[in-house]
Amino acid sequence: MSSPPTTKGSVISKVLVLGLDGALQAGFLARASGTCFSYSLYTSLGIGIGVTRFEHRGFVDITLQLWSLPHHEQWQRTIASFTKGRSATVLVVRPDEVARIPEIVSILERPDGEPVTIVQVGQEPVDETKTAIITDVFARSVLTHNNASIPDVLMCLGDLIMDSVQRQRIDMFLIPPEDCPAAIPERDFESGLLNSEVEVQAIRSLATSLGLECDDDECFIPLAKGSAVVNLWTASVKFYPILCEMCENKCTRKSSICIVSTHNGWSRGDLGEKALLTMAKIYALSTGDLPKDVVSQLNASASCAKFRASSEYDSTAVQEVLSALGYRPYESRWTLLDEAMKRVLVGKLSADAYDTLNRLLQKALTRCTH
Repeated sequence: MSSPPTTKGSVISKVLVLGLDGALQAGFLARASGTCFSYSLYTSLGIGIGVTRFEHRGFVDITLQLWSLPHHEQWQRTIASFTKGRSATVLVVRPDEVARIPEIVSILERPDGEPVTIVQVGQEPVDETKTAIITDVFARSVLTHNNASIPDVLMCLGDLIMDSVQRQRIDMFLIPPEDCPAAIPERDFESGLLNSEVEVQAIRSLATSLGLECDDDECFIPLAKGSAVVNLWTASVKFYPILCEMCENKCTRKSSICIVSTHNGWSRGDLGEKALLTMAKIYALSTGDLPKDVVSQLNASASCAKFRASSEYDSTAVQEVLSALGYRPYESRWTLLDEAMKRVLVGKLSADAYDTLNRLLQKALTRCTH
């Protein structure tokens, strides 16, 4: 292993929890996270989120965000969007489900290069057939740990995250069923409309550890095309585009960004599901690990058809800034005729059709200018 760091640090990592039985995954999540887990997305997608913290080998404090994702063929594409940004994956299976591991990991892009740990809930020995299946999927040897515990699994995850050498094999932990019983989340009817002061302190602590600024009520997250502001009490997200700062119009746009539209669900422990959701939003925005629909919302909010550069700024400097941010001036975009000519050149549109389109556009332009 690599030499330990001289000063103690901290690491926050996302870990997937996959399997065939959502209740068994929930049991693992509950035992691994203690009381700090949430099922705010369980009713719609069957997703659970847990947080666990531990000291790894005496040199670093590791915080794991455990994302339990269900196995649903009809939701495969939707569920796959939640796999981004992961540092490792845990497979939670029963002995008779080991043969279906190739099916479970089909949601991952490249299972053979994935940092993976397998948890078998049950002490049935791992025979050569099962070993061959695992080796074939991940292209690595298998090391079996009998009579293991969930803390053993967490420590192994820490090794996978901190040391790439550990990824050259697959660690398979055989855990007694009583140490990882299946669990059905209980509904929490006492969750309030706002995060509590204790929860806000925990959220602010996470934001500070990510290098973000906070005041009493909000967390400020700089993005490429503006700033996101997350309310620490309500979890709402506002986006302020940088475009507005250089515009002579003083409309000062602020757009609401929907990352998860509901906060109703199940939660347990000191941190309610809404507090965990607030943390997840801050973490996702700060790391850029965002679903495509959120990226689309941010891009749409960052653009404005009414933008006019303020006279307070040098026009050349404004254009350079906008170009660096990925904005294109309207004049540089392809016109309809440009697109038509491209099709003519590749044989997808006849020259006669192009001439007809050109005449129609010229007539329309003449009407508009008279």
